[in-house]
Amino acid sequence: FTPNEDGKIKSSKTRLNYLLIAWLISQICYLVFQIALLFQVNFLRSFNPTNFSPFLTQSGLGESELLALISTFFAIVLINLSDKIINNFFGFLFSLLAAISPAFQSHSTSLSNHELAQGSLVIHVLSFLLWIGALFAGILLKQSELEKVIGKISVISWWAAISVVIT
Repeated sequence: FTPNEDGKIKSSKTRLNYLLIAWLISQICYLVFQIALLFQVNFLRSFNPTNFSPFLTQSGLGESELLALISTFFAIVLINLSDKIINNFFGFLFSLLAAISPAFQSHSTSLSNHELAQGSLVIHVLSFLLWIGALFAGILLKQSELEKVIGKISVISWWAAISVVIT
């Protein structure tokens, strides 16, 4: 997104809205399938609120999934709130939080070097997201917008790729 003289975003948000809403729907579907597998019930019975509540509030994995859902929702709201760059920036931060929250469930706390493994995984996921985001920006931006930001996109993707390889 490139700002104009007023500091407002002039790029179309329609594609971003569709992607964020698709991401939110996929998170909800993943959560429903996960509950169905966990409680060994069919898909339709997993919609029971008595299954959702304990999973989302009493398990670490459920809490991280709830954090991802809430963060994605806030990203959608902030990005659509106005055309100011600060809302898009905080929406971007919420989307990163939503993407990395499940990464905190991947290592057991009883193992040695738990913090090192989690920190490395978070850096890896964030770098990968920035790298993929830079690639998608290059694909989705209009030619006139791409010419303005190609230098920034190149630098972000270069350092993100280096960080992905290192971690």
